[in-house]
Amino acid sequence: MIDVVKIGEHNGQDILLFTLKNAKIDVGILNFGGIMKHFKVRTPEGDRNIVFGVESVEEYLRKGNYTSAVIGRVANCIRHASFVLGENTCTITKNDGEHCNHGGVEGFDRRFFGHEICGDSLILSLDSPDGDQGFPGNLHLNVEYQLEEDAVTVRFTATSDADTVFAPTYHPYFNLSSHTENIYDTKLFVNAKQVAVVGKDGFPTGEFMDVKGTPFDFSTYTPVGQGLQSGHEQIAVFGGYNHCFLTEGDHVAGVYSEKTGLELNIYSNLPGVQLYTSNIEQKYPQNDRFFKHCAICLEPQFFPNAVNTEAFETPFLAAGERADYTIRYAVSVRDKGVTE
Repeated sequence: MIDVVKIGEHNGQDILLFTLKNAKIDVGILNFGGIMKHFKVRTPEGDRNIVFGVESVEEYLRKGNYTSAVIGRVANCIRHASFVLGENTCTITKNDGEHCNHGGVEGFDRRFFGHEICGDSLILSLDSPDGDQGFPGNLHLNVEYQLEEDAVTVRFTATSDADTVFAPTYHPYFNLSSHTENIYDTKLFVNAKQVAVVGKDGFPTGEFMDVKGTPFDFSTYTPVGQGLQSGHEQIAVFGGYNHCFLTEGDHVAGVYSEKTGLELNIYSNLPGVQLYTSNIEQKYPQNDRFFKHCAICLEPQFFPNAVNTEAFETPFLAAGERADYTIRYAVSVRDKGVTE
């Protein structure tokens, strides 16, 4: 079942909220930015929203607020806002000093999508013209939200009429315990033996570090706060986690709260997962509700600056070919206090 209501306007267009719901979950999606406004889970204590988002339309419209949005054409950072594709150097828009982040000045998080409802699926569509933010090729993108009994799958399919790069992700912030508490007690699993090392400038060096014996080892469910408070040199770069793990298999990560019994498992066919722990030191101007370590992001994606790093898989999309990436969010409710 999918309900539709208008919740606001922007630049003369209606902002619509699509609510996909069944007996176990209730997921709200906007046609602006493909934003996941809420993800409510039925629990014995009532519905609990696990997405740490914003309440007002005005907050979503603030630039730099990527909260729970579709990210593209290329997620994460591109050094010096340029890369070489074939014999051409592509110069893209700068929105992070001299660099590009999350698709540029007007990334997909800032766009209105077309929409189609097909049974329990919502399909959002977007045409990104040749030269959009500096990226080559006319790109057509569909983002499908497929509701299941206890999960929602987000599927990105894209084609281009010219060789280009395409590296999307989805950017929900999650807090499974309380939206007024930090995530230190939240337990995390990441299906990875290696993580990309970052330099002092925050960009990956192209090297990988074995996670075993470090605060990046989440091979079993481990409280996030242990690593955040470890003093590890890689944690110090960002004041928390902002690192991409080289994942193994489709089950890339899991999050669990003993306080609520809620568990979220994430599955994807993308090559890595970016762990971000909302490392801001003070109130975030794009989102007044955020505070340091208030939520956790697990973003399946290609590695940051992959277009310029030989060690990483390049998100190349050839003319006429189709990219097909999925991210699945599955929820369950355990008995409270169960650790495994």
